[in-house]
Amino acid sequence: MKIRDYLDSLGRSLGREPRIGFVGLGVSNTALIEKAGCRDITVRIDKPAHTPDNRKYRIITGEQALSDIDEDVLFLSPSVRRDRPELAAAVSRGTRILSDAELFFLDTPSFIYGVTGSDGKSTTATVAAMLL
Repeated sequence: MKIRDYLDSLGRSLGREPRIGFVGLGVSNTALIEKAGCRDITVRIDKPAHTPDNRKYRIITGEQALSDIDEDVLFLSPSVRRDRPELAAAVSRGTRILSDAELFFLDTPSFIYGVTGSDGKSTTATVAAMLL
């Protein structure tokens, strides 16, 4: 699913433009921000290597980056752990948590199988595809 389609759908269900946030500003979130095309974007960076100078969105850094989360949806960078207490508290208040990969698979009509690990992924995926 495209991020703009997801945000439009979310906005219709909320009756307003959704407040969206991004935790981390790596390659995947930077691409999502560009495609989102929203005015109300917050980027939360708890361990910034550098703070980007950008007036397109609000940036919260440091220890307070994950406090007072009030966005309707948060897109997490792959390195962000979902079991953080701040994220659990936000979810309990109604914030939706997604990653770029989850967004991609939202409207996938079939099963998704993943092969992970250090060794043998190509071989295992090839054999699994032949069996399926």
